[in-house]
Amino acid sequence: MLRELEETIRVSTKKLDNLANTVGEMIIDQTKFEVYLQSLNEVVIMAKEQRKRFIDMNERIKTVLNDPQNVLSEELPSLMDKHADSSTRLVEKLLQVFGQQQDSASTLANTTDKLQSDIMTLRMLPVSTVFDMFPRTVHDLAKEYQKKIDLEIHGSETEVDKKVLELIKDPLMHLLRNAADHGIEPPRERTGKGKNETGKIILSAWQEGDRIFIRVEDDGKGIDPAAIKEIAVKKGMLDPDDAERMTDEEARHFIFKSGFSTSRIITDVSGRGVGEDVVRKNVEDNLGGQVQLKSAVNTGTSFTLVLPLTLAVTPSVFVKVAGQLFALPAASVLFGLRINPGEIQSVEGKEAITVINSIVPLARMDEVLRKPAAGDDSTNQRSKSSRIGDKLHVVVVEYAHQKIAFQVDELVKEQNIIVKPMEKPLQKVKNIAGVTILEKGEVVPILHVPELMESAKQTSAERKISTSPAEKISKKTQRILIVEDSLTTRELEKSILTSVGYDVDTAVNGVDALNKIFERIPDLIITDVQMPEMDGFQLTKKLRTDTKYQEIPVVMVTALAKDEEKRRGIEAGADAYITKTDFDQANLVETIERLIG
Repeated sequence: MLRELEETIRVSTKKLDNLANTVGEMIIDQTKFEVYLQSLNEVVIMAKEQRKRFIDMNERIKTVLNDPQNVLSEELPSLMDKHADSSTRLVEKLLQVFGQQQDSASTLANTTDKLQSDIMTLRMLPVSTVFDMFPRTVHDLAKEYQKKIDLEIHGSETEVDKKVLELIKDPLMHLLRNAADHGIEPPRERTGKGKNETGKIILSAWQEGDRIFIRVEDDGKGIDPAAIKEIAVKKGMLDPDDAERMTDEEARHFIFKSGFSTSRIITDVSGRGVGEDVVRKNVEDNLGGQVQLKSAVNTGTSFTLVLPLTLAVTPSVFVKVAGQLFALPAASVLFGLRINPGEIQSVEGKEAITVINSIVPLARMDEVLRKPAAGDDSTNQRSKSSRIGDKLHVVVVEYAHQKIAFQVDELVKEQNIIVKPMEKPLQKVKNIAGVTILEKGEVVPILHVPELMESAKQTSAERKISTSPAEKISKKTQRILIVEDSLTTRELEKSILTSVGYDVDTAVNGVDALNKIFERIPDLIITDVQMPEMDGFQLTKKLRTDTKYQEIPVVMVTALAKDEEKRRGIEAGADAYITKTDFDQANLVETIERLIG
């Protein structure tokens, strides 16, 4: 018996996206319908109250009319009875219409949910679509780094929205590369630690409710928080006192800072300090998800991406701040509370509250968003709109295992929203991830939780500093020497660095550079490799053998892109290696800031 063939049709992703957007608009219409129902219900209640008052008034009037001395018209009682009957019929009709509309709303909600579910099914693909390309990637990386690595894949049948799959491919590639490069140790080092000489990377996926979890874990050397602090302090990215107070967990999350890297050499695979930052930015900004990190020295590291099942609809919590509505992704909101002002504590000079036996920092949302409190001219007074009696509204938000409580004017409601991206001129507005449009056409900003928490910490630090005299330290202009035989490249690099405030000098080759360095020691050197008289490799080696110059950071910017040439750069003593094919202004400036702050 021949198996019946299933009929199929190819549909473009764009058409599915359009259909998904239509469903999103239907959900907004459904919300509008629910608002209309609420209004209709209020009319029913008003009609009931009117009918009750009229019946009471009718009985009183009848009592008066029964008085034998009353001279009012005998027609009045009959008119009152008719009006009472009319009022009763009005209430009955309103109740009937309300019931019908309530049934229609329920049917519409079910239909919308089913349509949304059907569309989601059309867009769902197994994660194997992306996972299947990684065994080859890991095999090639192991060969390149002369390591032995096994890749295990679990949950490849887990289905995810096609758009989500497209956006996680690059972050997963970064995580696998970093696991192979930084995580898994060379075979001899592993056996010396009592481990199997073959390292293991596990890539797994699973679904919990409306969330997809994808984890990349390795059994390598782990992330050493002490090393992270040391590197961050050395690069000027962290104050020594702050490093001392920082917990191990906070230190490990420092790897997500833009430009941070534990690698001594900057290459196209790792060390440029953009790997984990790219992961975080993609997951947070493009997907509204979270990145969770766990690590133990000599045990291993795991990165877990917490992703929405769909990008079409986002459950959100609405709050009012300084008289304006804002939306917070519900996945990041732990609690909504009302507290007494007396419950606020002072911990190390900063405000905090106790939530389930844990001390949680407290920040004012209006201060964090740089908005004046509604009806309040003083930043030290709490706005009246934040109170119910003596209570303050607080929303507790969590990201990357860190919690902050935000005081807001009001906790308004929970609602599913359709996320609209910001237009180009506004895409970089701090603390804002996008907008949504409510049923009455109101545009509401959606808060970017990770940025919001960083802003809260910064605001807290500014407030603490402002309470005591601060010593202002003027930063000297830093000098950079560019060593490049090409006039065009030399002037381009000089123009870029001068425009951002550096004092720039130039040299045409290694010999010319040594003469310039002898006259005045620069803070950093950018050098080409292929130059006459003395090339970049020779120049760097000579600097590293002289105690007077060996600490000067050297950045190689060259057309030489082969692995053996990059290794020569490492051996010569370069701090960064940027190929000209990957060169751009932001990359160069970011690298310099990493090396000399």
